Formats: sequence, structure tokens, C-alpha cells
Amino acid sequence: MNLARRSLWLFFFVQAANCWRHVSRSDIEDLAKSHQSRLPSNDACNSLEPEWTTAAESIDMPLLSIDCSVERAFCKEHDVLSYPAIRLFSHDGNSIRYRGSRNAHSISSFIRRFRVPIISPLDVSNITSFKAVDEAVFIAYPSSDPTALVSNFETVAAQNHLRFSFGIANDPRIAESEGVAANSIICYKWNDGQRKVLSDTSNINDIEKFIVTASEPLIGDLTRKNEIKLLKSGKSLVYIFAETEKERSEFRATFKQLAKKYEEYLIFVTVDAIEYGSDMAGGLGLKKSFPALTVYNPGFGQVFPYDQSLEVEPAGADVLIMEIVQGKRKPYTGNAAEENMRNHDEL
Repeated sequence: MNLARRSLWLFFFVQAANCWRHVSRSDIEDLAKSHQSRLPSNDACNSLEPEWTTAAESIDMPLLSIDCSVERAFCKEHDVLSYPAIRLFSHDGNSIRYRGSRNAHSISSFIRRFRVPIISPLDVSNITSFKAVDEAVFIAYPSSDPTALVSNFETVAAQNHLRFSFGIANDPRIAESEGVAANSIICYKWNDGQRKVLSDTSNINDIEKFIVTASEPLIGDLTRKNEIKLLKSGKSLVYIFAETEKERSEFRATFKQLAKKYEEYLIFVTVDAIEYGSDMAGGLGLKKSFPALTVYNPGFGQVFPYDQSLEVEPAGADVLIMEIVQGKRKPYTGNAAEENMRNHDEL
């Protein structure tokens, strides 16, 4: 079946949120035909609106919302247990869970992966553009003889094709031009300006591990899915809070070199201040004023907040990190949470 021709709808599930003008189950078919979007109107949802709108324009498909406090049966049917949640629906009624970041690029990339082959055949005419088609692109360079690399690469790609993009270049001259031996896999990350190589093995376990480690972004986004993994990474975390995706994207760009400098010891991650700020700020020594930055050591439970009277920028963050390393900066011991509560309009 040609997936590019299938009818697709992307739904955003929420619970009793006033910001969305929701559709009912009976409205779905009519709205899908008209390609209408249901956009938010309060602060919490406004941060998503430009991303949602941009994604809708770039993928040419309807993005709709469902109020799960009304459509309880429909939400339960699609295993919606927490909010907000995003599902991709095809014309046959099947749905796929979206677990990525809530920004236009990530959402549209998810749709693109669904529409293209699991593994794209590559040659000299399309390999250059394919390397930059996604945040993490994996290309296999097999030898001229059939090997286990191809079959195992296909297996791993089938398991991960909605998260990353996969291609195969059978022409040995392409591998030579990339400076790798045959039977290698390269992960290209254009956003980080990095590439990582797996060679001398076609073992499926090695390929699976490579997919996981090589795909890690230099500076990622905090999500419900990865927050526990980050805390168990064994490294200290540098949280950069910002209210809009535009700001977070700019921070990922400006902090790239600093993140590379401390990659062995620290994990830099941007945080949606609207979604996570209320819950996280106080415990991390921050007032609810953003942008903001803090360093957290999960192993010792220590927090080192960046001075919120200063602009959040790499040079200042570097000074903070060096002061922590040299023992010149003591961990935070105050109670920003109480101050946040006193300043909250509804408390």
C-alpha cells in the first residue's frame, strides 16, 4: 500500500481544557474532510499554537483536538491515559502513539517517516539530501556480497522507523567517498554537526545499541518519556528553561559548543517552562521567571541555579560549571518553592 496516499489525521487529546475548541467523535469525519485545525487560546496552549499551525501547513493534513472529559469511551479505546496525548489516525481507524517533542519539526518529521519506505534506497543522486532529512539519519553501507548486516539493519529499522530515518547505499564507491569500510553504518546528525560510525560488526545487538547511543541529541528536549532515563544517566543535568519553542531552539544552537565541551560529564537539555516550570522550578532553586538555567546532580541531589538576574548565555553557564567543578559554588539550600507559592496568583 502506498502510505503517501492514505488519509491521515493527527489528534491532540486533552482533558477538560478550555483552550481547545474540541471536536466530538461524530465531528471527526466532517472536520477531517475540511482540514480544519482547532487552536488554543490560553497561555498554556498558546505555546503550542504556532508549532501546531506550522506542522499543519507543512504536512497538509488536519490537526484536531478531542476533549477526553467528554469523549471518554473514544479516548479509552485509544489508550489515552495521560494528557495531552497525540495520536496519528489512518483511514482504517488504526492509531499510532506519538512520543516526540511538541514542536512543528518533530511532528512533521513523524508524519514524513510514516509516509516513506522504512529503508530508502540511496545513490549518488539523493544521498546528500537524505543525510539532512531528519535529526538522526542512519545509512548502511553493505559490501557487494549479501551479509547479515543488511537483514539485521532491516530488522532494527522496522522497529525504529517512526523515530529515525533509515537508508541503504549499496554502491561501494559511496562508502569509499564517506571514508568508511564496507559493512558499516553511519549515523548523521546535521543539527549537531556530528556523525558516528559503527563498523566491524553486523551483530543485531550491536546495531540496536548503536541506534540508541548514536541518536542521542547533543542538546535534547525534556519529555515525560525521557525524564527518568536522564535522571539515571549517571551524569549531571543542565536544564535550560524557556517558554517557547523558538527560544528553546535558539538555546540549543547557542549552547552547542558548550555542550560538546562537557559532553563526557554533563547532559544539556531544554525544558518547556510552560509545561514543566510550575512543577520543577522550585525544587531546582529557580523562581518562576524564564528563561532560566540550573545544574542538577541527581546522584547527590544537589542543585546549582544560575543567577536569574543575568542573561542565560553560554559564557555565564561555563563560569557556573567551572565554579561547581572547583568547589567554589555551593549547592542551593534555600526554598524557592515557597517563594513561588507566595507569588502564585491563585494561592
